[in-house]
Amino acid sequence: MIGLVRLALRLPPHVAARRAIRMIANRASGLVLRAWDRRRSTYADDPAPGVLGCRLPPLPLPLLEPRRAAILEQAALFVRRRFDLLGSGWVPVETPSGGIDWHVDFKNGTRWDPATWYRDIPYGHVLGADVKVPWELGRLQHLPILAFAHALDPQGGFDRAFQTQVSDFHAANPPRFGVQWRCTMDVAIRAANLALAWDLFAAAGAVFDAGFASAMTRMLLEHCRHIAANLEWYPEGRGNHYLADIAGLAVAAAALPSTSETAAWLDLAERELWAETALQFLPDGANFEASTAYHRLSAELVLFATAVLAGLGRVVPDAHRARLAAMAAFSRGIVKPSGLIPQIGDNDSGRFFKLDHDAPDLDHRALTAAVDALLSGTMDDGLDAWVVAGLAGRTLPAPPPPPIPVPPPFADPGDRVPLLGRTVIEPGGSSLRDHLTLRAWPDFGLYLWRSDRLYLAVRCGPIGQNGRGGHAHNDQLAIELSIDGEDWLRDPGSYLYTADPALRNRYRGVAAHAAPRFENREPGGLDLGLFWLGDEARARCLAFGPHGFAGDHIGFGAPLRRRVMIEDQRILITDSGLPGPGDTVVCRTADEVRARLGGDVAFSPGYGCLTLPRAAAGV
Repeated sequence: MIGLVRLALRLPPHVAARRAIRMIANRASGLVLRAWDRRRSTYADDPAPGVLGCRLPPLPLPLLEPRRAAILEQAALFVRRRFDLLGSGWVPVETPSGGIDWHVDFKNGTRWDPATWYRDIPYGHVLGADVKVPWELGRLQHLPILAFAHALDPQGGFDRAFQTQVSDFHAANPPRFGVQWRCTMDVAIRAANLALAWDLFAAAGAVFDAGFASAMTRMLLEHCRHIAANLEWYPEGRGNHYLADIAGLAVAAAALPSTSETAAWLDLAERELWAETALQFLPDGANFEASTAYHRLSAELVLFATAVLAGLGRVVPDAHRARLAAMAAFSRGIVKPSGLIPQIGDNDSGRFFKLDHDAPDLDHRALTAAVDALLSGTMDDGLDAWVVAGLAGRTLPAPPPPPIPVPPPFADPGDRVPLLGRTVIEPGGSSLRDHLTLRAWPDFGLYLWRSDRLYLAVRCGPIGQNGRGGHAHNDQLAIELSIDGEDWLRDPGSYLYTADPALRNRYRGVAAHAAPRFENREPGGLDLGLFWLGDEARARCLAFGPHGFAGDHIGFGAPLRRRVMIEDQRILITDSGLPGPGDTVVCRTADEVRARLGGDVAFSPGYGCLTLPRAAAGV
């Protein structure tokens, strides 16, 4: 409540009033709708006649054979109701009767009451309980893996497991009751995975009886109606949740028999997909949430929904195709020598589909390959690319390649006084500038240098979501540094959200990042809520070129400047404009650089993880 009051005081009066009115209206409507749902069955009783559509061609076994062992091993674990989600490791998630427990945080043990009406479901109310765990399970992103396993082993019982688990979910989660209906985004992702899994099983040669086919139709209808009635659209703060609502609605509605209702949903999805892509992806191709992980999630939402609409014969605008190409160019352009992307802003390990459960969260290659498949017909051996191409059924005309900005001449503004501190990095060896190239995404706020030995990026720009900063961190002027392929400085990630508010704020605080620090203060307020960041810093790039970077922010009151100079044998990092030790420290090893500039929390490569996720093998 204190956070809401602080937030209301910071919002423009008309925005605060609009949010208050909407909150009151939602509560008032809830009184009526809750009572209505408690008096009758919430299952749909009017499914349209017809069968679910299947758009994919037969699954090519050569595409799956290189992954045979991993697919069959993971699928066998899913059949036994074992799941590895959000850092849990492979654990059983079962009810005493042998079904799947869809209502539990199986990392913590907290259960949500399945009889609670969906808008009344609490979260963040018990320290350590994480509502994202049952939500992640309820996305049903393991179902496509069962379809791949069926293609590889038609007698393995994976089709029966698919039918059993879908039926179990449907029976245990009546529409609008329980934790699985609380967040529309998760309902939409589940609907899309149900539709895709059905299509993949058909592509793998599976045949289901009329009763199950009818139940699937009814289930998707219930999901689409729930999505359409609970869209997460807010004039002042919508983001990836609303984009997921639209994408899931597009995929699920396209699978349903054609009716006036499904046609209206598809028209809505088409109109809003073009509009939200233009809103949520910046001119430089990056997503507007100030997060590289959410860039991938949102790009996947746009990509798969675009493929479905293209497969229905909808005309994809030139500007939309150009923005898709720019999304892929951003993901390619920021890749580190490890093949992974820098982890800027939040990372909740969110995906639309998880067609390769072994891929690291920070690996964007499946995304970029799938964009290539849609826009140029270029196919690799990736499952995402094959699905996108199959859903679209055609290659879209490729837009012109996005322009690569030519940096202006470097005009060094120099340092300010007083001197906060200077760090000199001398790694030894050959020149750091051999074959030096540089790229910038000023709309996102990322400046990058790359050479034979060096990867150096500086974060400096908007906090995202039009100033809300829901997935941004206090990382202004932070540095990401790799030398000879080894990470010397890296953003630590997010680790957890509502399960541990204090830890959530530690990971998004300035001390967690290789950013300038001053008197244990935060450059942006963390007291407005776990998904709102104060926009006090207002970081600016002052100079960018082959020799380095200069930028400043005012998050500590007076302007603080960071200057990064790249020389043949060393990197000079100078922070100035605020009083401090004023010392100069020379660092020659990665450990010395981390001790001087690094963050104070452990590295989290994905949500709930502090080490790389364990593979299924050996479990």
